[in-house]
Amino acid sequence: MSRTDALSQLGAAVAEVREAHGLSQEDVVERIELDADRREQSRHLRSARGLDAIECGRDDPSFLTLVDIARAIDVPLEEILVRVGTS
Repeated sequence: MSRTDALSQLGAAVAEVREAHGLSQEDVVERIELDADRREQSRHLRSARGLDAIECGRDDPSFLTLVDIARAIDVPLEEILVRVGTS
């Protein structure tokens, strides 16, 4: 799997899980911003535009950013990662 394919699949997985839990991109970013610890770690995820870049495969999120996204959606990170490389 190429790097581009991996990022596209990761982004699609994030979007799929987020949507399955009825959350908008804005909801996820707001939840991250409300948590002071996450805010420090996810400085580049300041808006829905940043999350959109991840979901579209245009950005390579750090591990901690992925943890923050999973926490904001209220799922284990594995729920997102298990979807990468399976399509």
